[in-house]
Amino acid sequence: MTLPGLLLRLFATHKPELLADKVASRSRLAVWDRVSHRMHAVSGAEARGYIRARGAAVIEVETDRLIAEEGAKAARHRDQIMQDASESVIRLVLEQVHVSRRSALPMRRAA
Repeated sequence: MTLPGLLLRLFATHKPELLADKVASRSRLAVWDRVSHRMHAVSGAEARGYIRARGAAVIEVETDRLIAEEGAKAARHRDQIMQDASESVIRLVLEQVHVSRRSALPMRRAA
């Protein structure tokens, strides 16, 4: 491995933000499966809280799996990774809700 590649691996791959994005992308579908049936009935802060509560177990499992892959350096940032991943998953799921709501609305036609 070259020196730049080694430095990149040491410093870039253990940034908590990047690790949180990995966890969020791995968790999004499982969280969506858990919450999608209720998203039509909740809005705003209630939706965010529901996604956070129902997704916590999924995010925790995926965070632990990522830490096992990445090593001890990632373990130091576990709480921050989980918090950032949770916020990212909430954002991703809410975007999915908006997309599904828009596609469910019928198109209006001019008379």
